[in-house]
Amino acid sequence: VPRTLCSFHSTSTRGREAKSSIETVQEARDAGLNSGSLKMVRSISHGATEIFEAVAGHRSIKDLNMDCNGIKNRQCKGIEKMLTGNDVLQSLSISGNYITAKGCKAIANALKQNITLLSLNISSQINHGDHGIGEEGAKHFAECMLSGLALQRLDLSSNHLGYKGAEHLGNAFKSNPSSYWGKLEVLNLASNNFGRRGARALAPGLAVNETLQQIDLSWNSLGEMKTTEKDPKGIIAICKAMK
Repeated sequence: VPRTLCSFHSTSTRGREAKSSIETVQEARDAGLNSGSLKMVRSISHGATEIFEAVAGHRSIKDLNMDCNGIKNRQCKGIEKMLTGNDVLQSLSISGNYITAKGCKAIANALKQNITLLSLNISSQINHGDHGIGEEGAKHFAECMLSGLALQRLDLSSNHLGYKGAEHLGNAFKSNPSSYWGKLEVLNLASNNFGRRGARALAPGLAVNETLQQIDLSWNSLGEMKTTEKDPKGIIAICKAMK
C-alpha cells in the first residue's frame, strides 16, 4: 500500500514559509500524490492550523510529523478538526510541543470519533518551564480508551503524568475494550515519575488487560530509593500483574 509521509520540522520560520508548506500539501493533493515524501525544513506554530486544515482534505497523506513546531493548545482545535474530517491519516507525531491537558482534551475528543489513526506520539510536551501534559492529560486519554480506541500505538512518554496519571490509566486498562477497528497494543509511558504508588495503580489493570502487547515503563522510579537500598515494591507489583 503506497504511503505518503508529510514531515514538518523546526520552529524558526515566518508565515511565508508556513504558507509554502500549505501550498505544497495542496499541490500534492491536487496532483493525486500517493507515494513518496513531502518534507519541509521549517514551519511555525502560527501556520500549524492551516497545515492541519490542508491535511484534513488530503486523500493520500498517511503519516504526518509535526514534532517540535511550537504547537500550543489553540492549534489543537485544528488537530481535532483534522482527525474528525480525515479518514486516511494513520500516523500523527506531535512530540516536543507546548500542548497541555487542555489541548489533550480536544485531541482525545477527536480520537473518540476517528477510526483510521493507528499511531499517536504526543510525548515530551513542555508547559511553562515544566514538562508534560500532567495527570489531567492522562485522564483525557484514559477516558478515550474507555470509549473503544482505534489507536494501536500511543506514546505518552516524558509528560509528568505522575502516580495520579497512572491511576487514571490503570483504571482504563481494567476495561479497555477492543474497538471494531482495532485495539491499543503498544503503549510508551517511560519517564513519567510514577514511583511505587504509580506502579501499584497500574498493576491491577495490567493484570486483566488483554489488548496490550508492549508497554514501556522505563525511567519511572518504580524501585524508589529506601535508605541505602532500593525498594522493589513497585517492580514486584508490576511483575505479579504480568504473570
